[in-house]
Amino acid sequence: MRCRVKNKARILYLVNHLRYGGAEIGLLTTLKNIDRARFDCSVVSVEKKGEVAEEIESAGIPVTYLNTRSALYNLPAILAVLDIIKKERPDILHTSLFYSNFFGRIAALMLFGPKPIIITEERSMYTEKRFYHVIIDNLLSHVTDRIIACSKSVVDFTARQEGIRKEKFHLIYNAVDSTRFDIPETKDAIRRRRGFSERDFIVGTVGSIIPKKGHKFLIDACAGLAGDIPELKLVIVGDGEIRTRLERYVSAQGLAQKIKFPGQRKDVPEIVKMMDVFVLPSLQEGFPRTLVEAMYEALPVCAARISGIPELIRDGENGFLFEPGNVTEIAEKIFMLYNNADLRNRIGASARRTIESGYLPADYLKSLEGLYVDLLKRGTSKARW
Repeated sequence: MRCRVKNKARILYLVNHLRYGGAEIGLLTTLKNIDRARFDCSVVSVEKKGEVAEEIESAGIPVTYLNTRSALYNLPAILAVLDIIKKERPDILHTSLFYSNFFGRIAALMLFGPKPIIITEERSMYTEKRFYHVIIDNLLSHVTDRIIACSKSVVDFTARQEGIRKEKFHLIYNAVDSTRFDIPETKDAIRRRRGFSERDFIVGTVGSIIPKKGHKFLIDACAGLAGDIPELKLVIVGDGEIRTRLERYVSAQGLAQKIKFPGQRKDVPEIVKMMDVFVLPSLQEGFPRTLVEAMYEALPVCAARISGIPELIRDGENGFLFEPGNVTEIAEKIFMLYNNADLRNRIGASARRTIESGYLPADYLKSLEGLYVDLLKRGTSKARW
């Protein structure tokens, strides 16, 4: 057990895994920027060590790996979390995503004596939740002090889906880790190093390659534009269950030289910086961090009009919206931006100002640390359980 530092609140973060993903990058951003003079942090990953773990450890944060599966009927994982809570004695247990939320809250229920304050996170509008997931989250919400949601839409949807009072939620919009995206190398230099021409018109997107992310709509839009924009290149960053299927689809259309799949990358900031336009064709989101990152890079962004995205994008002012799954609209937005460099610059500059006005790590941590302090002052869980 680590030695407790006097006057510091101990925070234990529990996550499903530490591979590259929105929730995991969000945790990394939190740990790099949290006030270490006030908070003593440690992390538990249910699964084995992932790429983000190395960056967390490099920041001086201890990480424990359970090396097991994120699965509902994993009693050994719950008992392992219980054992860690007993040893660490955290003041706050902060969990993220369904399985960690489940394991952490069940383990806390099994404790005898004082309980840690429980904070969980909801990061999207999970329409795919099964009825038993909804029942579990509803029941466990009664032993949860706060549920952090990343957009107003996620608050509304989750409260309605799971029958949870809105007063239980705490809204904090995702922030960009600005230090990762402040890259001195120029756009043209990055392109040359990666085998792209300065004349290429690069459209890009970043995210897990799974059906709900809508990549096929973006591919079809760019396929239709190939004749009108000879220098068009599409870069799809990420990995997932349908990546191979989409690569075959692209090859079958003879577009393998125009549409690239670089895979899961650690150097996302560099790849984003070399783009001309960022498109997010998702069918389901919460408040996508990749969109915030692209806007911070002053890219003109186009995104589906779903969930929390319209809370960030003002159509025609700091980005463009399209109806989800509408290939024609996606193509029209891209073609419009291709033909108007001044519009790209104006929209991109407005996007950057938007992010600087409230979506930086300092903004996120101000809200998060304020929540921690408020709950610690109340002693919420210890007083109620």
